[in-house]
Amino acid sequence: MRWLLAVSLVLAMCMTPQTIAKDLSGLAEQMRESITRIRMTGPVVRWGTCSAFSINQERGWGLTAEHCVVTVNGFEFRVVDDQSRPLEIIARSSTIFPPRPEDDLALLEGDIFRELPALTALTIVPEVGTVVATYGFARGERNPFFYVSNVARTRPRWFSLEMAGSLLGGMSGAPVVNDKAQVIGLVTKGTASNTYIIGSWHFQELYKAAVKQHENQ
Repeated sequence: MRWLLAVSLVLAMCMTPQTIAKDLSGLAEQMRESITRIRMTGPVVRWGTCSAFSINQERGWGLTAEHCVVTVNGFEFRVVDDQSRPLEIIARSSTIFPPRPEDDLALLEGDIFRELPALTALTIVPEVGTVVATYGFARGERNPFFYVSNVARTRPRWFSLEMAGSLLGGMSGAPVVNDKAQVIGLVTKGTASNTYIIGSWHFQELYKAAVKQHENQ
């Protein structure tokens, strides 16, 4: 992982302001502590992988993209962590009330998220040009990829944004953070030039719905 991280950091420093670049190594290490690879199996794929990260260590809750764990027809995959321990899908954007399938978020529960320190979410849309970073497990590999870019476009009304550049497959569900390691969104999909990010304000809606559901039970 270290050589891959080193290559990523060198590339990042070439495109990032010097004051930010000096802190990239520490930022990457902080993110690395909170992310994990998840694996899914079901009627569509034998084994697929995505990225996820801890948002509440005490509850054992983590976040990923909904399309990673649910088929287009609504079938929930069997989801496990890298130690083959089961992960439960406890809430997702398309089933909360009112449903928000465009958010593409899924809240998971499992032992892995009790072992990982939670990342802090910042519910403010960053300005265009802001330096951001993401860390995720692309192409099913065990070593994550660290990627630094800039906010290319924002949609404050829907609290979503785009990051310049296209990420690799499998990085869906990876957190996107600012230079203070505060989560500003989650990777959902990409085009040839930009990566689409759901803003972390929507995390709060899903989180509150899950808490309310648990309290009612």
